[in-house]
Amino acid sequence: MYIFLKKSIWRGVLHHITNKHEWILSQGTGINGCLLDPLDENEVREKPWLSTSDHARVLQDLSAVILDKRFLSKVSYYLNYRTTADIEVFHQLILMYCAKRFAYTPPVYRIRNLLAAIDHNYHSNRPLKTNKDREIRYHRCYNKKSKRWSVFPEKVAKTYGYVPEIAEMLYKKRIKDKVGMGKKMVLEEGDPRRLAKHLAPESPPSTSAIVQAKQTRFKRK
Repeated sequence: MYIFLKKSIWRGVLHHITNKHEWILSQGTGINGCLLDPLDENEVREKPWLSTSDHARVLQDLSAVILDKRFLSKVSYYLNYRTTADIEVFHQLILMYCAKRFAYTPPVYRIRNLLAAIDHNYHSNRPLKTNKDREIRYHRCYNKKSKRWSVFPEKVAKTYGYVPEIAEMLYKKRIKDKVGMGKKMVLEEGDPRRLAKHLAPESPPSTSAIVQAKQTRFKRK
């Protein structure tokens, strides 16, 4: 039923463009209608509606695309389509704060991930950069996989206006802290450092004992 409603909404495009915003369902009973709100009295539609008499050929070609059986069978996929570009950009930003060539303790790694999230959320909606003629500026980039040049719009530079606010919050919290930094740190229950340093089911012997046993076996040979 859910897929049928999606297909019905998609077919409604053919009714909407001819200024018919309510129609009888082709399957089942009932009346369907556009999901768009009606035009306000002050709004003026600049584009004319299509008519079955004057635009018969256009409507015929458009119907062939909208009512294509192969497309309708996958319309739910296209309606649910989501791009992973934003999450990939965020993962690249994490690498700037947590480079793979360094090792971090769990608390430090968590804090660096939080800083990456703050950076991403603060700057994700930056406006596009324009030139003196108010035209969008583009940056060219070469794709090694496709072996082609492409361009993408540039955004204004980051400002990091949240850094002074975070520094002020940390400073105030440090002043009000009555315990101090000399307190013994207790690891959280889920901290990875609570795990054993080795996979052996028993405690290891001393290093000197292992060295002595190895030397003894070597002399016997």
